[in-house]
Amino acid sequence: MKHPYHIVSLSPDGKTMYAAAARQVDRICLETGECKSTVVEESATRTTTKTGDKPAAAKRTKYLPTSVSHVRSLQLSKGGKYLLATTDETKSLVLLDPTTLEVIKKVQYPKRPSAVATDKEDLNIVLGDKFGDVYGESVEDLLKVEGELKDEPVLGHVSMLTALELGYDSKDRPYVISADRDEHIRISRFPASHVIEQFCFGHQQFVSSLLINDLDASILFSAGGDDEIFVWDWLNGKQLQKLSLREHVESYLNEAHIYVDKKGVATTHKEITVSSLQQIKDTPYLLVNVESTNAIIVLKIVDNKLEVASVFATEAHVISFSVAGNLLVTSEVGSEGVKAYTITDGVVTKSDKEIPFGSCEYEDDSELISLFSTKSLRKRGEF
Repeated sequence: MKHPYHIVSLSPDGKTMYAAAARQVDRICLETGECKSTVVEESATRTTTKTGDKPAAAKRTKYLPTSVSHVRSLQLSKGGKYLLATTDETKSLVLLDPTTLEVIKKVQYPKRPSAVATDKEDLNIVLGDKFGDVYGESVEDLLKVEGELKDEPVLGHVSMLTALELGYDSKDRPYVISADRDEHIRISRFPASHVIEQFCFGHQQFVSSLLINDLDASILFSAGGDDEIFVWDWLNGKQLQKLSLREHVESYLNEAHIYVDKKGVATTHKEITVSSLQQIKDTPYLLVNVESTNAIIVLKIVDNKLEVASVFATEAHVISFSVAGNLLVTSEVGSEGVKAYTITDGVVTKSDKEIPFGSCEYEDDSELISLFSTKSLRKRGEF
């Protein structure tokens, strides 16, 4: 069986799609259908352990399934010079040539990467990990690293880093915008990131998505485990708006969203988790997907506030989506391919465009990675 793409990412011109299926990265030319593939992560091995208090000869062998090795993130650098992949088991950042998929450099980090961003010139890369550390390196220095990175982090959070952006003020000075599992958004100078410029407080749950307004770089959008999309004047730490999604997605929520309380009892409340927040470049339109639903919500920016323009139902639950111009592509549950849609003035319609699909195969469900993992960032109380 073909492994579904758990990440899809379009080039800015919409002519190329990059995608990840487990350990494999594909590059698909949407004009010719040509597909190139490379494997960027090592295969995990299954380990065994002995259990029980019986004598050694009588002990039972229990197999502990390891998490399937996979590409954790895949994105083009802002300048388009590199395709960036982060890996799971090897805790690495992989720089790929966007045209050939040739590995330019693979750098291992001390802890597993959880978020990555680049500056607009592709000269610097910032990377956050599951322990809350953020590393800031020039690409020139990264290309010289052999084996594991030994440098010290430039800043740290007390919980897992979940999202990163590099923003700029009116004088073109760079800042690291970092978010974590503890609902915090922090604004730090770069590269002197020990200087905290501001915090953006307001989230009650984890933050998994950060997005700087393409039309006004002083505006930041954020989302995650809350019902709302937040709008910020990020340099001043000022919340401008929070727009609730619940009334627009309530009918799309299902048993996967049911909240289970501390005693393990299912309640009637259904939780919302935003899995992705993207903007159509040079337009006032944002696209949002709530994890484990088949809803694409289109938002419109009006005077630095958000309005719901439309809600579109895809054929199946969306695993990943990407947008470029008027083209929207989605990887959906139960589909051995990628679906294409057209966006016109905030309205989504089904497209006849056919998207080729890669050849990553799996034999049984033990080789299938988790397709809906953002909700696992939500903290639960102790029993």
